Amino acid sequence: MNVETLIQTGLAQLGQAGRVPENAAALLARYGELLVEKNRVMNLTAITQPRDVATLHMLDCAALLNCAGFEGKTLIDVGTGAGFPGVPLAALVPSLTVTLLDALNKRVDWLGDTCKALVLDNAHAVHPNHPEYHDATHRPAMNAGLVIKHGVRYATDGAAQAVFTALCRRAGVPVQHFSNRSDLAGGSTLGNISNAHVSVNTVDIGLAQLAMHSCFETAGVRDAGYLVQAMTAFYAASYREEAGRMILD
Repeated sequence: MNVETLIQTGLAQLGQAGRVPENAAALLARYGELLVEKNRVMNLTAITQPRDVATLHMLDCAALLNCAGFEGKTLIDVGTGAGFPGVPLAALVPSLTVTLLDALNKRVDWLGDTCKALVLDNAHAVHPNHPEYHDATHRPAMNAGLVIKHGVRYATDGAAQAVFTALCRRAGVPVQHFSNRSDLAGGSTLGNISNAHVSVNTVDIGLAQLAMHSCFETAGVRDAGYLVQAMTAFYAASYREEAGRMILD
């Protein structure tokens, strides 16, 4: 059983199924990955085994949801360390405003980067020098999963997006969304051109990167692995249309 499934099962046992966001388990699993990876170079936690990360870190924090109401509240996590319980609570309760307070600046910096991350013609990642070119609520980050691209110059439709998102969830692949600022012209893909000749359900996907089309494009190694997982699952699955609906078998 992978970490995301362990967390999903644990949330259900805590009575939180249907009460937390659908992607909560995936976000917490991703947080665990980032934690264990960073722990190799920074002392963050003694708990590094996947099952222990799921139960002793993520689900222990989730258990607090049965102790108090956090919706719409403000929380200051004093001495947060590796982000517990503040980060998991923020993922589980989107309306909760969390401030992470720690005496070590490098931990605070890592937590800031981690919180941002928990937000094939590739998709542009947010460049730290030019964040104004991105829609404020759709800012893909490198190594945070495949990117589904939306907008008038992309071919993504609702049905294909839903099926692909379900497929990625089944394969344990995190998904992000990119939407160009509505007042700025963006790039495009071959999807619209192809769809003009052969109309099929389409989802435009990519990997977040910086300096696209330059001689030094920069992308995340983990995202390449996510793409392999997603495409392996895609070609192994079967799809059918029934009563006007796309069904993933």
